[in-house]
Amino acid sequence: MISEDVWAAMLEAEDSRGEGAEDFAVAHAAAARAIGDMEQAIIWDQAAAELHILHRINRKWARPRSTPFGGNPGASA
Repeated sequence: MISEDVWAAMLEAEDSRGEGAEDFAVAHAAAARAIGDMEQAIIWDQAAAELHILHRINRKWARPRSTPFGGNPGASA
């Protein structure tokens, strides 16, 4: 189960960077680690891992559905 802190980090990353959210979370984890804040580093590492999974799922399912309303991308208008 994902903690509230991790959800909050994921939302902050998504709101700030969209598809770049995973990199944003990784950068925050590194910054937290650099100043010795291991609690925040762990939260951001977990957020990055969850974002990676979500974005991978999104890419897998979004491509076949990239044409609005199920239209045939090869059909002429």
